[in-house]
Formats: sequence, C-alpha cells, structure tokens
Amino acid sequence: RGARCQMESKIAFVPSQHSFASVPRRLLGQLPRIGAGEPVALRLCWTSGGERREAVVGWGGGVAAGDALELPSALAEALGLSSARAVHVSHASSLPLAVRATLAPESPEDWALVSGGAARLEETALTQLNVLTAGTRVPLWLDGAACAWLRVSELHAADGPVAAARLASGSELHIAPPVAAAAAAGGGGGGGDGGDSGGGSFVARLEQAPRGWPPLALGLSAAAMAARRISPGDLVLLYARGAAAAGSSAAAARGAAAAAG
Repeated sequence: RGARCQMESKIAFVPSQHSFASVPRRLLGQLPRIGAGEPVALRLCWTSGGERREAVVGWGGGVAAGDALELPSALAEALGLSSARAVHVSHASSLPLAVRATLAPESPEDWALVSGGAARLEETALTQLNVLTAGTRVPLWLDGAACAWLRVSELHAADGPVAAARLASGSELHIAPPVAAAAAAGGGGGGGDGGDSGGGSFVARLEQAPRGWPPLALGLSAAAMAARRISPGDLVLLYARGAAAAGSSAAAARGAAAAAG
C-alpha cells in the first residue's frame, strides 16, 4: 500500500499543455528525488460534497511558483478537482509501472487527432503525463493547441490488471476508436486486411524524447502521399535548404540512408 495522504496544500490551477503537478518548495524535502526515466506519482486526497475523494497525478520535478500545489486546468477538470481548494498530498510509492494501457478517444474528432499523429504520440506522450488511472479522462496535445481527450478503459502491469499505474519508456498505449468513429468507418466487419482503414485501433510504444530537441512536425495530405507513393511508416529523406549546415545535414542523411539500405 502507498503512504497515506499527509501533507496539506492549497491548490492553484494553471493553463498548461501537460498533466504534471508542480510542487511547492516547502514540500520537496518530503518527496523522492527524480531519477532519470523514473516516473513519480503523487496521491491527492480531498473532500467534495461530504465525500472523501482520491486521485493520483504525475510529478516530473516541477516546482510551483508559489506556496500552492499547481495543477494544469485540464487535468483538474478530468479529475473533478476544479472546485477543490486544498488537498492532502503523499508519494504514491506502490504504484506499479504500466505494461499496457487501453484508451479510447471520446469523439471522432479526438480519434482523428490521435490516429493522424501516432508517431508523434509515441515521442511526446511521456513529456505530458506519466500516470494513468482506469476510468478517468486524459487530455493529450498532439498538434500545437489541438487537445484530444481520451478515456482510460484498462491498465495492465506485469502481473495483471491494475486500477492505476505509472508510464515509462516501453509502456504501450493501445488506442481504440470510439464507437461512433468505428461505425462511420464501416463498422460491421468485413473488409480486407485493414491496412488502409481509418477505423482500426493502433498501438503506440512510448519513448522518451531526447532532451533539448525541439519537435519537427511535417504534414502531408492523403493526395500528396498517394501522388508520391508514400505509405504510413515509410522512411522519407528530407533535404534542407537555406541554412549553412543544410549541405552537411543532407549529406549525412544520405549516408545514413545508404548505410541502412
């Protein structure tokens, strides 16, 4: 069992595109040090409508600007914390690591965002969250200000199903389309090998993005991909122009591609 909630703190809501709490400096000494690649979870307890509520959130080492525990506004909404004014905080030390998590976008629009950005999801999910709880909603930002909402339906650790778990490199996210999206895509069943269907689920294996590397995002329409005979998952060689290092970068990319071939 994890430690009981014991450190009391006011909470403040901040507009952030991630789901990490930021801890007041006065509480830092009572929490474990952040290790490389080791996710830390916090257990929050509060009272709402006379009932005791509890949730787990991720902490990535962030320090709050003031004396209150800072929570991203979207995360507070997802956990039902928006009306709370104070919480008790403890380290959720017994939370296992997730081997597999199954999530479903809440709408066809959310499905379009995550299915169109599967590679981006693998690279950036761990920069936005490191804890999941079954039955809760999760916000993910995949394309600038575009936020997709997903609901966690199942969590599995190494020894079986769990109610909550931490995420780390190697955890798998199984993303299934919402019922409405699957039905709109042709639902009933038939149909080929599934390779070009927009209604199928997919798996994203999470990896930690290199520190200090800004994301590079390129968009290709379906028509542009078809005209150039590009399929999802293909290796595409890019040539940069206009920068001093463009020639050397292109040469290095050509050499890497030749070596790989």
